[in-house]
Amino acid sequence: MLLERVTDRQTLLDKLDPRVRVFIAGILSLLPIVVDRFETAGIVLGLAALVCLLERIPGRYLIQRCIAVNTFMVMMIAILPWSVRGEVIVTFGNLEYSQEGLLQALLILVKCNTVMLTFTAWISTMEAVVLGHALDKLHLPSKLIHLFLFTLRYLTVLEDEYRQLRQAMALRQFRPKLNGHTLKTFGNLVGMLLVRALDRSERIMDAMICRGYSGKFYTMRHYVVRTIDYCAIACVVLLTASILGWNFV
Repeated sequence: MLLERVTDRQTLLDKLDPRVRVFIAGILSLLPIVVDRFETAGIVLGLAALVCLLERIPGRYLIQRCIAVNTFMVMMIAILPWSVRGEVIVTFGNLEYSQEGLLQALLILVKCNTVMLTFTAWISTMEAVVLGHALDKLHLPSKLIHLFLFTLRYLTVLEDEYRQLRQAMALRQFRPKLNGHTLKTFGNLVGMLLVRALDRSERIMDAMICRGYSGKFYTMRHYVVRTIDYCAIACVVLLTASILGWNFV
């Protein structure tokens, strides 16, 4: 389920206010974008990996996210150096695969994985509903927050609708092939899925209005920034300033 946490136990970061966790995640995700040295980027990547280790993020979950991110990164490493001038490593006709381009692509690879690990450690161990309320308390646009929460909540509903339609197709002996009939059938499947989604959204909206929905989500939890939150923010700010200072020395 998309609304479930990555882990089923309390973690170290759960002791922090959710708003503070989102704020720190934003700072630490901007840090690798600013640095321009491999040594600094490697340190930031190591810190992000260390937080994931301390949070005991399941290895299978991390591997799945790494595969999803680095599949595109491998393509970038294969393509980007051809368009950057520098010391030539490989020549193919009029095209030159440069060392500077390769180093630039590898630096982007490290930065991208750092951002992914940072959000995995600081955000993925938080319940999606808590994250939505934290974003609301940070005064982000309410419409975007509602869209985020409704998307997470009802993607599984749409998945169930899709499975029902596929089962109905299978019961009618439909077997996908590379022909016009298959394309037409899948087009009808997508159209029917959109029709059902629209019908479901109207029923959900009517039900919410009947229950007094006025465009705002309410929570029984009141967030309070404590001493441990201020200490965490101070440590992250000092660490960020130290890394940036060392990077630009």
